[in-house]
Amino acid sequence: MDWARTVAAGTPGTVDAFRVRTAVQTAGRGRRGARWLDVPGAAVLTTLAIRRGGAWDPGDPNPAVVSLRVGLAVAVAVERIGLRDVGIKWPNDILAAGRKLCGVLVEADPRWFYVGIGLNLESPIPADAGAFDFPPTGLRSGLPPEAAPIGPAGVTAAIDATLAETLTDPGWSDRVSARLLWRGEDVVLVSEGSVLAHGRLAGLSRDGALLLEDATGVTSRHVAGSLRPAGTR
Repeated sequence: MDWARTVAAGTPGTVDAFRVRTAVQTAGRGRRGARWLDVPGAAVLTTLAIRRGGAWDPGDPNPAVVSLRVGLAVAVAVERIGLRDVGIKWPNDILAAGRKLCGVLVEADPRWFYVGIGLNLESPIPADAGAFDFPPTGLRSGLPPEAAPIGPAGVTAAIDATLAETLTDPGWSDRVSARLLWRGEDVVLVSEGSVLAHGRLAGLSRDGALLLEDATGVTSRHVAGSLRPAGTR
């Protein structure tokens, strides 16, 4: 992502999007400054840069939902590769069989969105138990035996093929909502250890806000926080 910013600074206005990819990163970061750990060759590590106002900018009223559009692209791509039981953990994670497969991190400046994608090919071994909200998994371990071997370039190409759909699809929110983890279940929304809200996960609004329904049937909108099932820490 840092390198993408450097490239963007010298990119002419005729370019609406580009990506950078690496085999290993030495200073990976996640939301709220959390570390993203990787082992060389064991993950897809790429940043997609989208020019604001360009052909690839979906133009959403809430620009932050680009992370959900890209997360949808990742989910669809790995499903087409052969992975099953894939879900989107609002707002920016992809889980497979309840384990974290991928994280999406979006940063922006006045000219560009920088969408970082970290997708495990192999299950990483975290340096500490708090490195992941959910146990990690790798794409390869979840594929059926008959699936063709796939590496970083193949996964990146599969995501690129679905980005054209999800960045322009007016029905993107319905597709994300259908894949939301714990939809219809009791969930808790937290931030830095504090509970922001809890209720039944009702779905996703058209602008990417999370919809929670309380015991009286009143629905509330939320645009920040980390989601988890009720009863978990």
